[in-house]
Amino acid sequence: MTTTQLKTLLAVAETGSISAASRRLFVTSAAVSSTMSALAREVGVALTRRVGRGMALTPAGEVLAVYASNLLGVMEEALVRTREANDPDTCVLRIGAVATVGEELLPRWLQGYLAGRPHATVSLEVANKTTLFQLLDDHRVDMVISGRPTRSEPVEVIATRVHELALIANEAR
Repeated sequence: MTTTQLKTLLAVAETGSISAASRRLFVTSAAVSSTMSALAREVGVALTRRVGRGMALTPAGEVLAVYASNLLGVMEEALVRTREANDPDTCVLRIGAVATVGEELLPRWLQGYLAGRPHATVSLEVANKTTLFQLLDDHRVDMVISGRPTRSEPVEVIATRVHELALIANEAR
């Protein structure tokens, strides 16, 4: 299996069609079909099935997609950490955050971090909590800022903060 095959499998799974996957990957539909066929031959089982005008993963394809996502995430993390080891002044922080934090709070919080690390790179993934924890599991982010985890997988909660809520209304007229 190649990284191209695994990325193609995930693109088909996420978009639901060969043509949409080809647009996402910037390749032809024929290239996506060919890559998926080669992967299915290598694995020895059908990975996709037609659903109306689109494609869906078979149960075997769904299993492989979970592993593909994890493998690609670990490979990405390995690349980032290897580059950091080569140049300690350069660091990459991959953050996942819920919308309010990612859009409103995190940019201010990161100013101080980046001021002290001029060669640092920060990537931000804004999504819902379920997606964020999946990104964490798949090694695609280094940390998640969201509400408390509600799942059984082991994660380390580094810090918590009390939520302050404000009630805002129009003045009575």
